[in-house]
Amino acid sequence: MPTMAVTPTLPMKTATPAPFSDIERLIDEAQASYAPRCEQTLVLAQQAVELARKAAYAEGEARALLWWAKSAFVLSGWRDAKPLVTRALKLAPEQTAGALRAQLQHVVAQCHVAAGHPALALQSWLQCLNGALQTESVATVVEACLGIGDLYVVHDDRQQAFYYHSLAHEFAQLLGDDDLCAKSSLFLASDLIKLKRLDIAKSVLLGTEQHLILPLRRDWLAEMCNYLGLIYSESGEFELARRYLDRAYEINLETGYLWDQTVTLLSLGRMTRKQGNDAEAENFLKRALDVVMRFGAANLIMQIHEELSKLYEARGDHARAVMHYIGFHDHYMQIAREGLATQATRSSARRLANLEIKLRLMSSELEVQQLRQQSQATSQQMKQLETAAYRDGLTGIYNRRTLDQRLPDLVKLAQGSGTPLAILVIDFDHFKLINDNFSHQTGDRVLQEGALLLQEGIRDADLLARYGGEEFALVLPGATLPVAVQVAERIRQRVANFDWDEIAPGLRVTVSIGCAQLRATDTIESLIALADQALYSAKRGGRNRVREAATA
Repeated sequence: MPTMAVTPTLPMKTATPAPFSDIERLIDEAQASYAPRCEQTLVLAQQAVELARKAAYAEGEARALLWWAKSAFVLSGWRDAKPLVTRALKLAPEQTAGALRAQLQHVVAQCHVAAGHPALALQSWLQCLNGALQTESVATVVEACLGIGDLYVVHDDRQQAFYYHSLAHEFAQLLGDDDLCAKSSLFLASDLIKLKRLDIAKSVLLGTEQHLILPLRRDWLAEMCNYLGLIYSESGEFELARRYLDRAYEINLETGYLWDQTVTLLSLGRMTRKQGNDAEAENFLKRALDVVMRFGAANLIMQIHEELSKLYEARGDHARAVMHYIGFHDHYMQIAREGLATQATRSSARRLANLEIKLRLMSSELEVQQLRQQSQATSQQMKQLETAAYRDGLTGIYNRRTLDQRLPDLVKLAQGSGTPLAILVIDFDHFKLINDNFSHQTGDRVLQEGALLLQEGIRDADLLARYGGEEFALVLPGATLPVAVQVAERIRQRVANFDWDEIAPGLRVTVSIGCAQLRATDTIESLIALADQALYSAKRGGRNRVREAATA
């Protein structure tokens, strides 16, 4: 299918207003037609941009430009898409269009990758990921993780690529989105093929079929056929491999996606060269180079030049081998200069590490939400499962397992961002005597009521867990040691002043509390040890008191 030339010049603004409903309709239609008919998306998005400009509807214009840019990227490459998405970012309000801006940054990142600038792409995907997390746009989180994983593909770090692609797949499954599950599965399959885990890759691909929305996602069906072709080529089953690769290329031509056409032609070139059919391999690789030069993608250009260099070298045509080796080397150096491990990207790497922690925390919350949704159908069973997994059976608050899972992430986030964090270790005084003098049932009621008292006044971000026996831990993100001491003192007074006679006549209950603030060099173990030492100091000092750990 011939590709459509795209002119990034926007229509001139006129004074005639247009109804917003017409603009919204055009944007919705553009979005709906995007996957199967990008040419139609392009036309609809251009019409929506023109109407939005006339109506001075900035956010609508920005949303229309998003789909114009996405279709232009597919049909003609990053050079046409980049000005459009840059314009859209200027129009999208920062305060009210966070989710839209995250999607726009995703397209910017894709443009940087295609232009051979992975360091800039990483910065854009970090902005995309941060915006998606702030607006809880899980679908955009998936897209950003897939993109970041692909940066590691460019630098041949398949282990890291697999990590981010797996993270994306996890979020897609939590979201319950078949489309994103299929897309992330394809990324995982690509990683597994490179890691030589062919049987697992084949299993993933065959499982992807159940998520493919056809005929909407014929381009992904083509990608699936391409990967199956690679798998059969690796195992020497060339007839079957050729059948899948030819099918992939047939669909590529129907959809008009230049990137996919290039990838499949490259696969065909590699397979036929492996078969010893150099003439056919040369034809496929030259066609791949012709297509990729129409939209520009440094990583693909590098790979094609490398294959052609090897082909001509084996043939003894050293002049052409050197020419293509120079092409390979130039693009290799371009990518290497923009490498993810350079000085310029160290701050991006730190930001990425902090965002990873937020991603894991968000994943944990989504898991809990998913359990709650499922519990509408089987409420009692799922409630028991959630309680057993994350909650203490007696008090109903988080258990030691949850503390052990979440505290490391909270500590890393605090140390990475330079924000304070404090922890309280709370122990109910003379608890054995309560059990002995009043009964174990009374002791259980003391812990239940005590847990309720501990929960009073804590923030959503705080983490309260039963640490063991009569000990509890309260993690206070963002709190300095003086603030932690104030919180601890309020807890101590609340427990001491409670009317325990309601549970048992003559019952008196107090707590001792140790407080510690996270230091730059602290580990989880050393932080808890500091709080424990302060707790022992409170007990040695007579109990029913608060002690703070030394900060030096």
